[in-house]
Amino acid sequence: MKKQIILIGFFLSFAFLFNFGLRAQEKTTDCRVLLSSISEKYEGECVNGFADGKGIAEGAHKYEGEFKKGLPH
Repeated sequence: MKKQIILIGFFLSFAFLFNFGLRAQEKTTDCRVLLSSISEKYEGECVNGFADGKGIAEGAHKYEGEFKKGLPH
């Protein structure tokens, strides 16, 4: 019984850490994209916390190109 509890605890810990690692990869920067249809995920240049420069933003839609102050430019 004690061995089963330890095994279950180990499995749950592993599952939690694995899930946390996947979620950490989803959001690659702390830059904000102000257009809600592409604000779910952003990879690219950032200035003062906003997408600014070349980048890729995804959400319901995808935009790849230039950003200025958090908006596609």
